[in-house]
Amino acid sequence: MKFLRLSVISFLFIIIITSVVVYGIKFSLARLSVLEDPLYPQEDPKYFKRPLGRQSVWMKLRNVNFRFTDKISLKIDNLVAELTPLTTNGIVNFDDINSFKIDVKEGEAYLKVSVMEHIFKDHIFNYDGSPLRLKSIQLLPPSPNNENLMRLEGELKFGMWLGFEMTGNIKLDKQNNKIIIATEKIKTLGNPFTKPLLGIVGLNLQKLLPVPKGRGIVIEQNKIIVSPYKLFPPPALSGEIIELKGVKDNLYLKFGSPQKIYFPAMPKQNVSNFLFLYKGEVKFGKLYMVDTVLEMIDKDPSDEFDFYLAKYFQTLTRGGQALIQPDRSVVVELPDYSDVFK
Repeated sequence: MKFLRLSVISFLFIIIITSVVVYGIKFSLARLSVLEDPLYPQEDPKYFKRPLGRQSVWMKLRNVNFRFTDKISLKIDNLVAELTPLTTNGIVNFDDINSFKIDVKEGEAYLKVSVMEHIFKDHIFNYDGSPLRLKSIQLLPPSPNNENLMRLEGELKFGMWLGFEMTGNIKLDKQNNKIIIATEKIKTLGNPFTKPLLGIVGLNLQKLLPVPKGRGIVIEQNKIIVSPYKLFPPPALSGEIIELKGVKDNLYLKFGSPQKIYFPAMPKQNVSNFLFLYKGEVKFGKLYMVDTVLEMIDKDPSDEFDFYLAKYFQTLTRGGQALIQPDRSVVVELPDYSDVFK
């Protein structure tokens, strides 16, 4: 009897709250429907087209933590990509992260859930008037149907800030190259039936969480649609994702394309952690290479190669070295970024 009374009270409370704020939400939606606040202006095709007359640089990586910022990175097992120059001189300039795009052809990588949490918390929903204060993102054990489950916790603004918990099924939309988080349950005020109750008064996640355009996600009804490459800062990324699954505290991403790339033997072989560049024109500090053969290797191969593109030169000058080989190729030994900038 007591449980029934509490359930009725919770139901009435949610009805009152949602009815009061629905008009405010509709006003916010009208305002945000014309608001555009992109994180990183860029295109979002599966593959970037190479401009005529510009030769690409091919890149192969193995066992690399590839950093875009101090807190945003991809853990790469192995990966092959095409670096497409964007400048009129056709040079892939490692000192200008906006001078080229990265089109992933094949490989495997992991996106840490902690990185995804940082992107959602400090970038996507970090704007004036945001109705969400995200606290955490967690991957849950797979469902009985072997679905990948994700839980988001935080606070939603219902006139006042209320704690919430959302559980969703995360899956890959192969046709559109998107990641979908389909909401299965929303819990607030300790009530696990919040989602159906909101539906009764005509509310859903889309109305509760208006998101400005260009921030890497779109919410439709009760689905969060993620454009994965728009979550990352430059250099711009593209490529076809063919598999997605949760592995411990990571999202496992597998890439694939019909195009197969063949690389020559690297100058320094039998290394476990490396980044190898082949063909095209590359600027690397004061070094300018034509028909590039450039191999960057981990000075400490006992763990993964922690490589921060935007700060490669600072890392190089703090314990690294560049060695020109007899065949005019270049081998660069780099310490891990995290070892240098602790």
